[in-house]
Amino acid sequence: MADDDVKSPSLTRLHWLRDELEPWMTKYLQEHSEHHSVLLAVAQYWADEADDAVHLEALASTSRVPDFFSTSWEDEGGEPGTFALGWKHRPSWDDNGESIRAFQAYCGEGGSQELPPADQAEVFGLVTRTATGAAFSWLGRCQRPWLDLPHTALPGFMGDSDGDPEDREPLDVVVPAQTLDAADVKCLEAIASDPFGEGPRRVWADMWLARNDPRGAFMQERHAPREALLQRGEFWLGELNQCVPLGSAVFEYGSLAEADVALDDERVGLAESPWWLSVHTLRFSGEHEVFTPRMKGLRHVSGLTSAGLLALKDFVSTPLLESLHVSLDLDALEVLTALPLKSLRSLSLTVSAGAKLSKLKLPTSTWLQLEHVRVVRPWELTYEWDEEDAGGADDEMPSLGELRAALPYVPRVSVVSGDSTGLPSGWELSLSRGQDDVASLRLERLGPAARRSRLDAQLAGLPSSVKTVRCEPSLLWAPTGAFPVGKGRKAQVG
Repeated sequence: MADDDVKSPSLTRLHWLRDELEPWMTKYLQEHSEHHSVLLAVAQYWADEADDAVHLEALASTSRVPDFFSTSWEDEGGEPGTFALGWKHRPSWDDNGESIRAFQAYCGEGGSQELPPADQAEVFGLVTRTATGAAFSWLGRCQRPWLDLPHTALPGFMGDSDGDPEDREPLDVVVPAQTLDAADVKCLEAIASDPFGEGPRRVWADMWLARNDPRGAFMQERHAPREALLQRGEFWLGELNQCVPLGSAVFEYGSLAEADVALDDERVGLAESPWWLSVHTLRFSGEHEVFTPRMKGLRHVSGLTSAGLLALKDFVSTPLLESLHVSLDLDALEVLTALPLKSLRSLSLTVSAGAKLSKLKLPTSTWLQLEHVRVVRPWELTYEWDEEDAGGADDEMPSLGELRAALPYVPRVSVVSGDSTGLPSGWELSLSRGQDDVASLRLERLGPAARRSRLDAQLAGLPSSVKTVRCEPSLLWAPTGAFPVGKGRKAQVG
């Protein structure tokens, strides 16, 4: 199937943000002067009328940020200062239409119509009132990047199958791609040797400008303007547009610097593409976790499993990696500790419930730069009718006290919940060496994994010596000062 009128998920989403959301948010705040912000979230779950619908949730507030955990999600005008927005007040949205293609990649797995929105809705945006109108902050993080590629299966009303979504045929889409010549590859090699430097990227940008190529103007700005991405972004990804969703791409002076990658059997050969030379930050998803000499500019890698760790063994830039995130059984820790991670500063480990942190022995003799170790516990849906497991996932959060005992030499250790990809999400609770009487708390990311019961479970694992938790502000959370934690380790968090 091929259809010139069908846009990739990334482009469909960008068009919706520009054409539907932005006009709506300006009009809404003009008509509701008492509201100062609106939180927007999506959830995909089976329901009576469909098994793949993507639902939009909207919560308005009289404060700077709505309370995500409010019971007002489905009760318009429920709690003071927080208001769920009914259909007539939301931007244009079709649960069973193109919204599926545009936003399904940003939804977690395992949702249900029986669960409240706060237990499954993934926040993707925040609208705030400004002196001149309204501003929009993108907060979304892709949960399933492989669903954000141009060739992914379409919703039922567009696909080739009237049955189960899994039976639909993928699109036969070939997105036009810019090509490289020998001079381009030489510039990319220079970028890979200095991946965070501005100079090599600017040199390549000047080359395109000298060619009078439209990409040259695009590359003169450090960060890509949205309109340029809408018009030519997938073309400028080169052949990587088959495995890198445009929505994940971060360009620095017009060259790709950060991305999600989803390699399947048909596209695993793209790992050899010279386009990877400009990338310094990469998150793996999908079937294959591979490293090639073309990826030698990598310094930050996430989304790995044990298979990806094995691939790092022979990777030329493994000694240069600065941060690493991996989902790992601590019984197989030797795979990780055998790697020559001589430049590693930050390590995040997603571990299963009940993992014994005492097994977490790291080679300080080789990882001399390690500054931060974070242990992530994946968040799991708890169904209200399943009384046997209710709250169980929260009780099995890693203990920050045990982590500090296992790694006394690491400057900072943290525990945090994770989203459906295993990446850090929700509350991050930390201890710094030399300050064991004070813990630090910040909101890593807003979503189901940030629910309050998760935080209480993390606080329960603090060392008994900790009496105070210092709050670190973020875009969505602006607390003041600190709060005490008592014998029950319950926080008084507003």
